[in-house]
Amino acid sequence: MQRHGCLVDLNGKCPRALRVAREGGGGRVACRSACEAFGDPQFCCSEAYGTPDTCQPSVFSLFFKHACPRAYSYAYDDKTSTYTCASADYIIIFCPLPYTSLKVLEIRKDGALLPLVNKTMMYF
Repeated sequence: MQRHGCLVDLNGKCPRALRVAREGGGGRVACRSACEAFGDPQFCCSEAYGTPDTCQPSVFSLFFKHACPRAYSYAYDDKTSTYTCASADYIIIFCPLPYTSLKVLEIRKDGALLPLVNKTMMYF
């Protein structure tokens, strides 16, 4: 079973330049990418930086990579973050057990567990 996740709270440890705060300054709500924050081709792996040879990890993508080692942290982070499955028989779960998603619980009103046996699973 392949598990993916982060070692730290990204919102709590987010670099100041990437923080997204609530309107009125009521605390952090998100951590955005350097590409979104700055729009710089170097951080977006575009224009002159649009190839695997010219697009390198930045200090910001390295922050995400250290926090979430198996996550894709920049456009060409293929060596450590792209995985293939041996078969097409897999399930991706965004809310691991116990189910914390009300949508999942609403779908399964009969209370039956979702079919999770004999599957390759990725947790996010």
